[in-house]
Amino acid sequence: MYAPSFNGQKKPYLAGRKNIKQYSVIPHITTAEAGGTIQNADYGTLPSMTRIEGVGNGGLELEFSTETRDAVISDYCVAQTVYAKDGAPVNIKVVDPLSVPENTDFTFKMDDVGEDGMWILVNNTSEDTISSEQTISVKNEQIIPEWGLSVTVQDA
Repeated sequence: MYAPSFNGQKKPYLAGRKNIKQYSVIPHITTAEAGGTIQNADYGTLPSMTRIEGVGNGGLELEFSTETRDAVISDYCVAQTVYAKDGAPVNIKVVDPLSVPENTDFTFKMDDVGEDGMWILVNNTSEDTISSEQTISVKNEQIIPEWGLSVTVQDA
């Protein structure tokens, strides 16, 4: 239903060349600090891992990378096992995306596999190390705030 009214705008709209205002803008910095949009990782991300040596699954379901599966099928053996993301025997995940170091590789080491076993996480860029606070006989999630990571290991 159309109901015209004479109470609206009395003057017609006239477009002009001087009634458009110009604004200068500066884009925001796209780093993770101060409301930026780029992070080094997403929350909950689990990295892929390469097993250099050792045995066991830590009570977790293992998932090999496609390359490792193909190598095992063709050669029956592989020197270093590469696990898919979310498929490693150790649960290392991102808990603070803003604190994860940029372009850094880590080395995860176990000093023993028994009840008294402890682990060490090494930042390969800065050579800093973090040691476990408890043995692997007790399931424990240890948060490493300076690297934005958490590590959970349990002897299965």
